Amino acid sequence: MVKFATIKTLPPVGKQKHYSPRVLTYTHAIEEKPPPERAAIDWKLVTNLQVNDLSGAVEKLGWYALRWKAEVFHKVMKSGCCAEEVRLETAE
Repeated sequence: MVKFATIKTLPPVGKQKHYSPRVLTYTHAIEEKPPPERAAIDWKLVTNLQVNDLSGAVEKLGWYALRWKAEVFHKVMKSGCCAEEVRLETAE
């Protein structure tokens, strides 16, 4: 089940003269029939990307699912390849 709603958020009271309200989209996705060996997916996402219909909400959920591949890639680069230890000091 996927639900989504547009919400308007206000800046903190002391910052309202400098910042305008933001329109965000809240998306909640719950897996209705998960496999018995694991817990159901229950994602709550907030984005500044506009969502107009169910297909738009599902698209944003797909993008979020891809985020974990990027997280694993960076973990491998940092820990497995020691990418942070290899820093160039000059262009040569």
